[in-house]
Order: sequence, then C-alpha cells, then structure tokens
Amino acid sequence: MKLKKKLLDLGVSYGSIATDKWDSFIAAFKKDNHLVGKEYTVGIEGNNYR
Repeated sequence: MKLKKKLLDLGVSYGSIATDKWDSFIAAFKKDNHLVGKEYTVGIEGNNYR
C-alpha cells in the first residue's frame, strides 16, 4: 500500500502494472489492471538489468 501511495504522490500513472505473486502486491493493486506472474515481469527485470 505504501508503494501505491508513493506512486500516486509522485504523479506516476500507469495503464497496467505487472508484479509477481507476492500477497502485498496483489492486495495493493487488485483494483488496477494488474498482471500477476513471472511471465509478465521477466522482460521488465531483464530490461532493468541492462
């Protein structure tokens, strides 16, 4: 919930959000266009790694 509040406070907007199956993410973003699973986060993590 703190992450979601921080994003909103910073003015960060998103059409969807991809996270792993961590319960905190599921609870915080359940009403958003929330994509859950490694198949969605692998590409993002690889991009950040570079």
